Amino acid sequence: MSNIKLKYIKPLLIASALLLSVSTASANVGKVVYGYGTNYALDIDGNRRDLSRGDEIREGDTLVTGRGRMHIRLIDGGFVSVYPNSEYKIDKFKFSGRTSEKKNNGAPASDGDKKVKPTVESKEDRGFFSLLKGAARQVTGLLGRTYNENFKFKSAVATIGIRGTGFFARLCQADCFDADGNPMQDGMYVKNNTGVITMTTNAGDVALAQGQSAFAASSEDSPHQVVQPPVPYNIVTPDIQQFDFDEKVLDPALNAEIVELTPVEPPVTPPVTPPVSPPSVVVNNLEYITMTSRSFAEPLNGFDTAAANSSVQQNSDTIEHFETEVFTDALEPVVFDKAAGTLAESGTNATLGVIWNRWSGGYTHTQSGMAVATLDNNLHMIGSTTLTQNLPPSGTINYTGTGGTSPTFAGATGNQVGTQTVSAMIDYGVMEVFTLDITATFSDATVNASLANTSGNNFIGAGGNIYSMNANCTGAGCGGNGGFLTGSASVNMVGPNAGGIYGIYSLTSGSGDNALSGSYLATDPAQIPQL
Repeated sequence: MSNIKLKYIKPLLIASALLLSVSTASANVGKVVYGYGTNYALDIDGNRRDLSRGDEIREGDTLVTGRGRMHIRLIDGGFVSVYPNSEYKIDKFKFSGRTSEKKNNGAPASDGDKKVKPTVESKEDRGFFSLLKGAARQVTGLLGRTYNENFKFKSAVATIGIRGTGFFARLCQADCFDADGNPMQDGMYVKNNTGVITMTTNAGDVALAQGQSAFAASSEDSPHQVVQPPVPYNIVTPDIQQFDFDEKVLDPALNAEIVELTPVEPPVTPPVTPPVSPPSVVVNNLEYITMTSRSFAEPLNGFDTAAANSSVQQNSDTIEHFETEVFTDALEPVVFDKAAGTLAESGTNATLGVIWNRWSGGYTHTQSGMAVATLDNNLHMIGSTTLTQNLPPSGTINYTGTGGTSPTFAGATGNQVGTQTVSAMIDYGVMEVFTLDITATFSDATVNASLANTSGNNFIGAGGNIYSMNANCTGAGCGGNGGFLTGSASVNMVGPNAGGIYGIYSLTSGSGDNALSGSYLATDPAQIPQL
């Protein structure tokens, strides 16, 4: 009797072991469609396997890049690009891949119909991802398209929720540097490329439309919009060839398959300390604005360092001092010095030779030796190396805001710093600025500004580079009488073929309720692509 029991127990144990091994195996969720450098995956047990083109990606994998990069195509049609020096984990991925019940012509589908493809997302599907280090860019597929809660992208700082989108995220952990090698603030930076995303921390959330960026310093800090997009990755790997799968290597003729590229990977010596660099953009032309009144818009001031008694002192991309003369009834010397001021933000577009700074309190600003009273303790600057010398002979260019300082607002509820969107259209055939629209958004107020004069009254050079603006203010921060603002904005063409425009703006309510100021850079996407 005992022999009979043993005879059946052994096969049963073997079968049970096989079932256990199948149940614990990680599911295939995608494949590597492009990669270069040293890339590998760590499975849920910590086992390493090197990755190359065509290799499977499994649920639970942590994808690791050193001096390399890889693109992943997920089974729901989504894409992930893992940047150099990054770690990206697929926490959970379940996609049922159910097929549609009809063919394209409306007839019932059959098992033999090769045209039937996975097109339906199940409510039980899940795609949860984690950015542990570095940077990644993701374009969502079918998963999360219908059930937004099915998709989550998180880091130690924040979680990203989606409504059909593509976005870029950078997690800075003492490894982010700007173009001059200066350390950047730690935290999570996000730029939304398409659709809508929400960035959420324990302290709050912010919704981002297409082209908008946000930052959160930690999981306990509220995320907020920022003008500058996140940096791709740190300066330790500046010579690794960069490209983005959804911009340069997707070939529609190949049904969205990745085209193989041959990367150039020269040796790179990581800097021990951030290097001290000469200015990447040396300002010759500068414009500046600071608000002194809610009732009267300030004059927009600018100068060329070639002019007598005008000069700029610059350290890298920071304007620390300038002197010039402003023509009113007489030449009145104006001097700015950073003193103990706070550089609230700075930025640069080296392609167009434009930089911008915003100083927030602590600086000195005098005119004819007398201190200039500042309403909101902010001074905006924007400048360039050279202005466009030969404007296009014809054609219309549409510009989109890509830089400039964050707008500042003095309103009924106090001083605020916000975000802005800028668009403009210039017809170089008739040499006229047709539109200039600026939307400045604050916590409890929104100001929508546009050209005050109608078409046929905004010719280039007719009134210098200054154009009258009107604006409407909405929200509790506008105050009881502050719905309408007037002022002006400057427009300067910069770069070959006027590839960009920049300027400053200043508007007030007249009733003494509101004052708005800021600077902007807008570029022609056809000539100056965004990062």
